[in-house]
Order: sequence, then structure tokens, then C-alpha cells
Amino acid sequence: MAPKRIALYGNFGSGNLGNECTLQAVAEQLRQRWPDARLTCLCTIPEDVESRHRMKAVRAALTDSGWSWADLERGPLAAPQPPPARRPPLLRMVSRVLRLAFWRVPLELIHWMRGAALLSHCDMLIVPGTQVVSDYLCGPGSWPYDIFKWSALARLCGVKVLFLSVGVGPIRHPLSRWLIARSLAGASYRSYRDRESQSTAERIGLPARRDPLYPDLVFGLSAQSLPAPATRSDATRRIIGVGVKNLPGDSDGDGAAAYARFLDVTADFIGRLQQRGHAVRLLIGDLQYDIQPRSDLLEAMRRKGIATEPPHLLVDDPRSVEDLLRQLQQTDAVVSPRLHNLILALLLGRPVIALSDHSKLDSLLEELELADYRIALGPMRLETLLEKFDSLERDRERLTLHIRSRVDRYRLALEDQYARVFPAGVAGHSPTLLERAS
Repeated sequence: MAPKRIALYGNFGSGNLGNECTLQAVAEQLRQRWPDARLTCLCTIPEDVESRHRMKAVRAALTDSGWSWADLERGPLAAPQPPPARRPPLLRMVSRVLRLAFWRVPLELIHWMRGAALLSHCDMLIVPGTQVVSDYLCGPGSWPYDIFKWSALARLCGVKVLFLSVGVGPIRHPLSRWLIARSLAGASYRSYRDRESQSTAERIGLPARRDPLYPDLVFGLSAQSLPAPATRSDATRRIIGVGVKNLPGDSDGDGAAAYARFLDVTADFIGRLQQRGHAVRLLIGDLQYDIQPRSDLLEAMRRKGIATEPPHLLVDDPRSVEDLLRQLQQTDAVVSPRLHNLILALLLGRPVIALSDHSKLDSLLEELELADYRIALGPMRLETLLEKFDSLERDRERLTLHIRSRVDRYRLALEDQYARVFPAGVAGHSPTLLERAS
């Protein structure tokens, strides 16, 4: 029997277009295989998910004036806090303890009961891809706790839990390791999107070497979701996509120096591309975190006298995955620090250079046999970036054929995962991985 109701959990609706295309990819597959299934998303901003993905959505975490339980840990989605009034330390501690004991904990218990009521009507809970299986940029009270809560509730309600092609790690806090290990251990099915994620799961105590590896779910976007080849008014001018992102870290000291160096080198790189007669399209992948870095880059370019207007520089806000795909379709090559900007570019057959500050980008390029086109983002130098770009330009025909071949293999691999885990429900079919696990 096909599941009647499926819950999907993740950081969706918050403006990260990589996460949104992950949700879109798995929703397309579920609707194709089980057209009658009802999808419910446990997410960050339900209103955004409902408008983008045509599915019911509920907030996954306890909220207080619109923000999640993660604000106690100062997680990445925490509400901006005004400077606290100066109070004696003892009074501040007592105030926080009282707030936890008489406000947040009772509300959290209510949230658990509501979550159980929701999942009691579901057949399956899926954590599709993305990097939420970590405490990267947050504490154990953020994603690790929420993943534990929903997976525990699902098992209490007899609901199968699946982790599909997830990225795992970094996991730094001991409590995070315990919460995540318990969540993954109780799943009916687990797969990882790269070997580093699998190794991280092994290090926190799971027998992960027996779990399968499958590509990032975004490689499985349907052909109907990909834009048709674009017609250009000026076919002689090559368009190079250059991505920006916020760099996590302290706002002064090493963090500020790395950010300033990133802006400086990127601005100089764009200037050199323009001198060669190329146009540049600025790319973002997160509508919440990448707008300010883009503004800072434009300001750095103006200070250096680098053109910031068309046709030399193209700047548009992608309000959806479709917008981002159209922008990438208009490029000839992409240089970006955003994982899913790179994956979408690869889906469209574009050669890429990854500006890496995370193992997930390293793993992507290594497994594609494109490690020569990876640059560490921290100590990035203009000379290195230009050398990599020149190499990419010289080898672009071979790279394009190689990328298309590997992407085709990735798409077939994901089809295999979906077929084995999500059978179409035909009578007499052989047992799937999920059925054997249960």
C-alpha cells in the first residue's frame, strides 16, 4: 500500500534556495510515484513553503514571537535581541531559570503533544538531504534537538523515519553527537550524500559503512524543472556566474579579515573578467544571508572603479529556484561558494570552480573528479583564482562532456534509490530496502 500521508522535515521556507530545490526534488519524486499521497512539511517558515511547494506546512520548532527554540542557543535563525538592560548577574540567572521552568518548558511539552498528534496520522517521516544533521553554526538545542524530537515522536507513533542523501556534520558538541546518533540509529533507512558525511556518522557511533551513498537529491530534479536553453542578444560575450555568500565567524579579528579578503579578491577577479570582454552575473543562493555580502561586494567594486552596471555586470534577485535556474542557464561557467549553486550549474552542464569553506564542497568536487577546480575560500588569492579559471577555459569542452556524463550517472543512481525505497505499490514486487528494514 502506498503511504497516504508523508511528513518532510528540514530548514525549508527560510530563503535558502539550495534547501528549496532539495524539497522540490523529493516532492516531485513522491508525487510521481504516489500521486494520492498528502505531503506535510515540518519547516522553518510554513507560509513560504505552502506558497512555493503546494503542500501543507507547519512550523517544526516551538515558537516565541515567530522564532524557534533555537534562540536559546543563539542558533542561525535566532531573533535579533536588543541589548539587555544591565541587571545583577544573579537576577539575570534567576530570570532565565524562571522563564525556562514556567514558560518555555511547558510550551515545549505542548509542542511535543501536538507533534505526536500530527505524526499519528502519518505513515512516513522523511529528512531529505540538506545539512541539518549537524550543529554547524548552532548549538545542540537547534537542529540536533529538533531532529531528535521529530524522529522520537515518529517512532513512538509507529511511523517509519528515512534520512535520504543527508549531509552529516560538523558535529562539535557532545550533546549534539548523542542527539543525532540516537536519531539516525532509529531510522528505517539512512543514506548519505558523500563519504565525509558517512565517516562523520561512523565517528559518532553508527555502523554507517553499511549504509548506502547516493548523490545530493538536487541532482534528481525533473527535466521539466530545468529551463530551456536561453537565447542571447549578444552571443559573442561570455557570461561568467560569480557567487557570493556570508562567511560565518567573528565580526572582528580573523573573521572580519577573511571576509574583507574574500570581497577584495572577488572584486578584482570580476574586474579582470570584464577586462577580457566577459560579462559577469552575480549569483546568490540564500535570500536571507547573501543580500548583504552582495551589497558589500558591489561597494568594493565601486571603490576600485569596476563596472557595476549592465552589460558588464548583471544583478537580479532570484526569488525562486526557477529564477536561479534561469540565471544559471544564461552563464557559460560558474565560480561560487554555494553548494547548490554549483550543483544546479552542473545539472545544466556548466563547468564550475568551487570556492570551498566546507567539506561538502570538497566532497562534491572530489567525487566528480573535478578536485583541480576547488579553491580554499579562506586563503583565496587572485592569482590562484585566475589560474584555475584559465585552466577551466582551456579545457571547457572536455569538462562539459565529463560533467554531463557524471550528472547522468548521478541521476540514474538517485532513480535507483527512489525505486528501492519508494516502490510504486505494484502487487508482487520484490521487497525494498525500507520493507526489509522494517
